[in-house]
Amino acid sequence: MRNGETEMRVRGRRSLLAAALCGAVALVAGCSNWPTRFERIDQGDRPRVLDFVYVNLQDSSLCEAAPGDSMMLVAYFSGVPIESIKWGVSWNVILSPYFGDAVKSVEQLEYEEVTPDVSGFDTSVTQIRAIRFRVPDDVVAESDGVSEDLLAQQGVEREEIVELLDLMATSDPVQVYQDPRFQEFMASFGGMSSDSVSADSAALDSALVFMNFFLQAMSAPARIFATINDVYKVESDFTVRYNRHLTWLPGVSVNRNPVIHFMGIHKVKNPAPVRLNVAEMSILDTTYVLFSAGFEIEPRDTLLIGPAYCRMDTAGADAAILLDTGYTYYVAVDSGIIRGEEMRDDGVTKNGTIEPETYFTQWFYQHDSTEMDGVDPNDLMIVGSGGRPVQQLLPPLDTGITTATLWVQVYDFSAGEIVRPYGSSLAGADIRFEYTDAYVEKVEKGEDILRF
Repeated sequence: MRNGETEMRVRGRRSLLAAALCGAVALVAGCSNWPTRFERIDQGDRPRVLDFVYVNLQDSSLCEAAPGDSMMLVAYFSGVPIESIKWGVSWNVILSPYFGDAVKSVEQLEYEEVTPDVSGFDTSVTQIRAIRFRVPDDVVAESDGVSEDLLAQQGVEREEIVELLDLMATSDPVQVYQDPRFQEFMASFGGMSSDSVSADSAALDSALVFMNFFLQAMSAPARIFATINDVYKVESDFTVRYNRHLTWLPGVSVNRNPVIHFMGIHKVKNPAPVRLNVAEMSILDTTYVLFSAGFEIEPRDTLLIGPAYCRMDTAGADAAILLDTGYTYYVAVDSGIIRGEEMRDDGVTKNGTIEPETYFTQWFYQHDSTEMDGVDPNDLMIVGSGGRPVQQLLPPLDTGITTATLWVQVYDFSAGEIVRPYGSSLAGADIRFEYTDAYVEKVEKGEDILRF
C-alpha cells in the first residue's frame, strides 16, 4: 500500500491484485478478513476489476490500435460502487519480462465518456464505464519501447521503417508494390531482385516473413492508468502497431477480441469424470444455458451443450438451477471453436511461424450480500480456477444462499510474438438456486461433502 492507495494490474486483461489492503507489517502480524479466493467478489469489500476491453473504433472487432486511431476502452467492475475514475496514460513504456517495466512518462489522458453497447449483458451488480480516446500519430516513431536492438541486428534505422510503414498504410497497394522504397526493402531483406517484386510474385510470401519481423519490432506498448474513487489504482496495457493497415499483405495478422458465444453450467450425474467431455453427457445430465450470442442453440453444438438443456438466458428471472444429490457441477464457456469452426485468430512469431492463439479463462462470482450474514465462507459457492474453459463448481452448503452472479473473462495469448496485443471479452449472468429435499438433508448431515 502507498499512502492509503491500493494497486491493481490489468495486464493481458487479467486482473491481478498487486498490493493487498493490508500492508506488509499487518500481513506479518495477521490480517483479519483476508479474502479466501481471488475469484470471489464481495460487494462491501473494494472495487474489483472484471475486465478492461479495448475496441478499435475503425474496426470494432480489433483490440489493437494503429497510430492515429480512435479507441474505446470498456471497463467492467463489481464490488463497491464506482463513484469516480481519473484516467492517465503513458505512450512511452518499456516492457520487461521480469516485471521491471519502465514507464518513461505519465500524462492526463484526453478522453470523452461514451455509452457502450451492453445488450445481452444482463447482471444486477456489474458496473460498466466506457471512454473514447485518440492514439497520437507519433507513438511508434517516438516510443522507447520499440525494439531498437532488433532493428540494429538488421542494420536498419527506425526512421527508415516508419517512413516505409507510413507509405504502406496510406497508399494504394498497387502504388506500394511499384514504389522504389518498398522494392528496395524487399530486395534487401527478402533476398529478391528489385524487378521481381510485384503483387503476384511467387517469391513474395517468403519475403514478407521479414515484414512480420519488422512489424513486431515496431510494436509500441502503451499503458492506461485509472484511479478509482481516488484510492484504488489500476494499470492496463495495450499495443500500438501498423498491422491494421497492412492486412492486404500476405501473412500480416491482426488480433481481435474473443467472442464469447456460450456460458453455462453442466449438471452431471455421478460418478464425476476427471475432465468433463460434453459429448459424453447423457439424457440424465442437464446443461443450463446462462448466456448465448452469435449462434443458434438448435442445431445443438454437442461440444458445448448436452442432450438435455435448459435455456436460463430466455426463461426469465424465476428460472433456477436445481441442486440435487448425486451430481457434479461445472461452469463452462466455449473455447473458440463453434461446431468445429475455428474462431480464434492466428499468432505469427517474428520468424514467421503461424499458429492459432490460445484462449484462457478467468471466472468470477459474487453472492447476494443480504444472504451472506453468518454464513461460513467455506459454505459459499466455489468456482475452480485454472484457465480452462470448463471448471468444477461446488454449490453452496448453506441453503439460505439462493442467488449469485457469475462472470467469465476470456483472454488470448500467443507465444513468440513480440508485444502482441491482448484481446479479451467478458460475459455475465445472474443465477438462482433451488434445492431438493435430498440435498437439504445431506447438507444438514454433512455427508460426503468435499470442498477444495
